[in-house]
Amino acid sequence: MQYPIVVQEWNKEVTIDTNNLDVETIKQLMVNEFIDNYGKCFSIRLGMSRTIDNYSEAMDTIFITADGDEQTKNVYSWITYFVTAEKINNKQVAFTIYVLYVPTLDTEVNSELNSIIEKNKLCAKKVILLKEKQNPRINRQIQNVNNLIIKVLENWANDENKKVDIYS
Repeated sequence: MQYPIVVQEWNKEVTIDTNNLDVETIKQLMVNEFIDNYGKCFSIRLGMSRTIDNYSEAMDTIFITADGDEQTKNVYSWITYFVTAEKINNKQVAFTIYVLYVPTLDTEVNSELNSIIEKNKLCAKKVILLKEKQNPRINRQIQNVNNLIIKVLENWANDENKKVDIYS
């Protein structure tokens, strides 16, 4: 296995009156919030993503990854978060958070296991563990990160709605 696998997904459509969906601003709000809560344990960058089958258009995505040093051992560097914000129409924005297991970031999988079959078995075990939420510590970490992301999205949406002039 070499491609990231979505193990959890959160979606929310929000009614918001905005002409400018600025993902860079949302990313910067996340950077600030993550630094306040986790220090420099996470890297947050803006890029483009698309499905592996390439049947969808590439879209702006905020990538959140653990830096993977000894201090960040408990943030599970082989789990990444993709956040998208997509304007559906003039009054609605769709937010999505994807939690992904990334085999290429998993040092246990990339260790000296001799067989590709053994590596794939280990990846499959981790995917099942994540999808079925079998590890309370990992579940709590994922939920904490998701809650932080949702808080940032909610604050951004509320700030955008305050900018609307009801008298114009």
